[in-house]
Formats: sequence, structure tokens, C-alpha cells
Amino acid sequence: MWIYNSNFGKWSTSNDSLTKTSFDLLKQEFSATRFYSRILSGATFIPVNDLDNIYDILGEWKPKNWYINSFGSKYSETMSPTKNSLGILKENSYEYYTKFIAEYGLTLKTLFTPDRLIKDSISNYYYVDLATTTQLDFNNMSNIIIIDGVLLRSGHKILVKDQKTSESISYDIDPNTYFSGEYELIQNLGGTITYEFYNNENGIYVYDGKKFVKDSILDDYTNCIRYSVYVNMGDVNTGKQFHLKRLLNGYYPTSSLSEPMAFSEKHNWMIRNRVDYNNLFEINYYDVIKHGTQSYNIEGITYSIPSRTISVGEFGVILNTQNLTGIQGTSNIINNKYKVNFRSISQTSTHYWICGDDSTLLKVRKHDFLIERSILDTVSNLNSISFFNDLRGVVVGDFNTIFVTTNGGYKWSKLKIADFTPYTYNKVIFTDPNRFYIGGRNGVFLEMYEDQSGWTAFKLSLIHI
Repeated sequence: MWIYNSNFGKWSTSNDSLTKTSFDLLKQEFSATRFYSRILSGATFIPVNDLDNIYDILGEWKPKNWYINSFGSKYSETMSPTKNSLGILKENSYEYYTKFIAEYGLTLKTLFTPDRLIKDSISNYYYVDLATTTQLDFNNMSNIIIIDGVLLRSGHKILVKDQKTSESISYDIDPNTYFSGEYELIQNLGGTITYEFYNNENGIYVYDGKKFVKDSILDDYTNCIRYSVYVNMGDVNTGKQFHLKRLLNGYYPTSSLSEPMAFSEKHNWMIRNRVDYNNLFEINYYDVIKHGTQSYNIEGITYSIPSRTISVGEFGVILNTQNLTGIQGTSNIINNKYKVNFRSISQTSTHYWICGDDSTLLKVRKHDFLIERSILDTVSNLNSISFFNDLRGVVVGDFNTIFVTTNGGYKWSKLKIADFTPYTYNKVIFTDPNRFYIGGRNGVFLEMYEDQSGWTAFKLSLIHI
């Protein structure tokens, strides 16, 4: 390290040292700073096993508002919740403390880094050698057992998942309250109805050479949470993952309570959820459009569009302001998944057209703000768009990017002008059906004219006055 000596006006070298304790403390502080900076960025990571229903744990179980009443504690003065109240008593304390609290009230646990999510999930990730494909008869097992095409040997771990039980109950009994797990209707005789369900024989077993010994890993509820099994061998199940399914009450079953267990084939997915914290008063807006009251007809339905001001800018922000009264109005951010900088906006009678970075070109329907992306043959940024009417439009951007449409944006054709390759265009205006003007960097000013032979480019000169 160099230190400036003000007395002599010279720089001199100096050796600096840091104790191991101080170094470890600073290292920990830096690590915490990096971690919490990710938290404040709004990015979260959640585990899911079904991409068709990533929030499967939410909304499918009967809600419960737990509280301590006078029966749970003579010192309690807690008022009973107005909805779904349930007092914490000795009889249900196991459910509350071991199940409900452990699963964050049957909600999604948010983790802020992929590393933390993987560490949280891997604890209940289990490997087995085989998984059954049919139901087993534990009372009549031969010495030679083949499961999924593999000869069973001593020490093999097996996922037993196909054990089922049939039961007939009276027609006036509600199966949703009678059965604790999922069930399937087999036969309806009117007075009695037969159901089939996966029973408590399912689970993890170890073969000791003579018999199946059930593993106690699923006795503990903590081990059952998001429990997944990976199968190493077999003709059918090799490489597959099976997840323990929840009971009808929302909780996972445990073998210690002899609850029915069912497994379904799933995958362990990780979803990154990005939340943008944008202050509307700090956003840079690049373009704005304003129009009066409009209306149009689609398939016999007339849609009325109020007067609006649409602004586009950074981070994919599309700001709609309407219901104007004097200088006041209502502003809403339009939901949009394309988080790039939007540079320009134009309109036709039924749609707004927005262009921006990363070749983003969006078609936004006016009456419901439905967004469709148009794919162009370019990766350049798009800086300006202009429509002359509902059919004819043009969009321009970096590196000599010019696209025109003559059918309302259903097809965009690229205009290739070899001599203008290094040009970057910032603004375009469609002035009449066969003519538009382009302005760009370094004084570029072009006139594009279309005749029977196609489009022709004229480079215009600007005169300083």
C-alpha cells in the first residue's frame, strides 16, 4: 500500500496487515451484504413441481385462523377471529406446531437465492433403486422377486407406490370427509358406493433378502414436506421422480400415523420471480401519444375507447392515463412481461404499436390492452415506429434496420440498403401512403419513396440557417 507523506511531499510504501478474526468478520459482512442486495432487488426463488399450477398449495385447502382461546390457556384474552377460527388445544397442537407452522401456514416459502433453495430442497430428496409398477402381496412373497424388470437383491431400496384398498360406504356419506386421501369411484350400486384409494402400505422399503422392511424416514413430518424420490433402475421407472402427495386436508401423510400415502410422477422445478420496484416519478419516458375518444367494431361488437395519454419508457413501462378532468386523471401501469426500454409508440384504429430494445415490437389492443409480440428478422434495437393508416407502417432502429408493413403488421418486410449499413435511425414519420422520412445519428436524414419498382432511398442534406 502507498501512503502520501505530506511533510516531505512524497509517496512511500507501507505494509498493512489484518488479523484472521477481522478478516473472517469482514468476509461475513460482505457475504451478508451481497445476500440482502439480492433480497432488495425483488428477485425471489420458489420451488414448484407442476408448471401448469405453480401455486398448487394456495387456495385448495380449507383456511384456518388459529388462535389461543380460554380453553387453550386460562390467561388468554384473545378474541375469536370472525372467519375460519380454530382454537389451539391439546388435541390439535400437533397439527398447529408440527404441520401448520412448519409449512408457513400452507403458503409458499420464498427463498432469495437459488443456492438457498437447492439446499432447502435437497434435504428431502431421496434415492431408491427401484419403484413398483404393480401392486405387491406382502403376505405371499417368493424368494425370487422381480420389480420393474430387475431382480431384487438384499439391500435394495424400493419405492412401493401402487398399494390400493377398496371400500364400500353408504351413499349418504360424504367421501370428502370419510377419506383422508384422494379416492376414485369404482362402482355405484345406489345404496352403497365403492371407492378405491392408495393405502398406508405405500412408502420406502428396504429388502433384506427375505422380506420388505419399511423405512421410518416418513414417520417424521419434517421429512415428508416436499418429499421427492428419484429411481435409479428399472425398465419403466428409471430416471423418474415421484413426489409424495398431500392429503385432502392439505398436509402431507406420515407413516407414524398410518395415513394413506400416494405418489405421483413430478419434477423439481425452480422458478425465479422478478419484481420490479419502479418509481413512476423516476422513470425515463421516451415517447408519448395522446388521442381523443374513439370507437371501433369487431365481429358486431362496438368498443368505446376513452381519451387517453399513453407513455412508454424504461423497464417496459406502459403508462395509461385516462378519465381526464382538467389536469387530473387516472394513471395505470399496463401489465407487460417484456422488461426492456420502450422507445416509441404509434397507433392504428384498433391497436397501439410499441417498439424498443432487443428487437421488441408489441401490438397492444386498445379495448383490453392484450399484448402480442411481433417477431422481426433482427436482433437490433428498434427506436421509432410510425403508422400512416391501419395497413401501412414502418419501424426503424440500429444498424440500418428498416421494416415496413402493408397489411397492418401481419407481415413485416426488411428494406436492405447496402450503402447505409453503419447508420442508426432514431426517428421515422410516415407522411403519405408512399413516403416516409427517417432521421438518425450523425446528421443522417433519409427520404424513402415507393413506386412501381419498389422503395427508393434519398439521402437529404441539412442546411444550417
